[in-house]
Amino acid sequence: MKNGAISVFSAVLLIFYCIAVAVAVLSPLNLCARGRCLDPGGDFVLRVNEIECLLKGVNPFDVWHGDIVLKPYVPNFGEPRKVVEGKDGYTEIINAYAPWEYMVMMPFALMPRTVAWTLYFLVMMAGLGVLFAAGRSFCTAFSGCDCVASLIGGTLPVLLAGLPIYQNFHTGNLAVPVLVASAMMAVCLNRGYDVLAGVCWSLAMLKPQIGLVFAIPLLMFKKFKTCFVAAAICMAFSVFASLFCKASPWTLILQTPAANTFAFMGCGTMPSFLCHYLPAGFDIVAGLVVGAALCAYMTHKLASSGVRDWTVILMPAAVMGAAWTYAQCFSFSMNWFFFLVLCSSLVKWPRSRFLWAVAALSAVFMTRLYNLAHFLPKAFPKYIPEFLPSESWHWHADTMVSAVGVALTFAYCVWLSRRAAKDMRDSWK
Repeated sequence: MKNGAISVFSAVLLIFYCIAVAVAVLSPLNLCARGRCLDPGGDFVLRVNEIECLLKGVNPFDVWHGDIVLKPYVPNFGEPRKVVEGKDGYTEIINAYAPWEYMVMMPFALMPRTVAWTLYFLVMMAGLGVLFAAGRSFCTAFSGCDCVASLIGGTLPVLLAGLPIYQNFHTGNLAVPVLVASAMMAVCLNRGYDVLAGVCWSLAMLKPQIGLVFAIPLLMFKKFKTCFVAAAICMAFSVFASLFCKASPWTLILQTPAANTFAFMGCGTMPSFLCHYLPAGFDIVAGLVVGAALCAYMTHKLASSGVRDWTVILMPAAVMGAAWTYAQCFSFSMNWFFFLVLCSSLVKWPRSRFLWAVAALSAVFMTRLYNLAHFLPKAFPKYIPEFLPSESWHWHADTMVSAVGVALTFAYCVWLSRRAAKDMRDSWK
């Protein structure tokens, strides 16, 4: 690529990147129905409500389950949600989540909500910077092309996963911190910092439905120290959380999937396909087993071909965690791993028709561009009318499209493993 073309390409990438970041920055600043700026996102308020219950000595699960009435909190039973306006006009719905998450997020619950939301928003912005640096470094090392790889690796993966990232900024979902923690885990593993990788994995476990899948590649590569550190941190935080509500830490841990089963039933890829053919509840187990088997196979294919970069090795787990077991829009920012490795491969092998075909299909399906039709009206209600029927449509669309994402990832991992093995054989000749 000539210098002039590089300059134009660089300018276009940076312009689109700045636009994407600007949209993310402005999304929580829009004036909501209550007419105030910096209004906390719904998922962020949900997490804060759970911790406030814990600080009052009440298990959030008991409030969610209806065993305890604690005003102004109202259980979140999925669709349709019961909604009340609590203190300061915030929607005071409540759910139950992993107990270690309560302790990590507790500092935000001790602040005024506007201050807490501003701080959390800045954390997410800093996370974008971490992703930019990690992507640029990986793409440069993988492709061996400094200028183009630096630009593509730093900007394009964030842009392609940008719609889910925008949604996370708007709602305060935990997916952005989880993605950043996962990216840093790969960096630490590449540098031999297994203990720090365990700390990063424990942060990725803020969303257990995503973080647990990383156990597959870590155990396959015998990273037992990393696994032990992450498990110890999560367990220690669970013990601290149990002291507030005087419940067993095991009870709090086991209550987490019980309070979120409706989400798996609503948008898990395998449950969606098998729910009409398997007994109730078994479809979730089947989805987890088949998803884990697919993840293990893809990881094995990469490992057996000589791939040792952890950004590549963790890619199947990142995609499977977001798409197969919990195909919900906010978690699809984890596809940053897929787009980073794919973009790096295109820089390294620009003449591969297979890669361009995968890139074209993934740009249509795995970017979730169709979600704009659902979320932009919510973000900017004064300018864009709502014209889609319901959130249930949005969930089912994510579920079906995620199946295509799984197929693309599978095909790409097989191709990449064969190409890596071929390159290794050629280097021996």
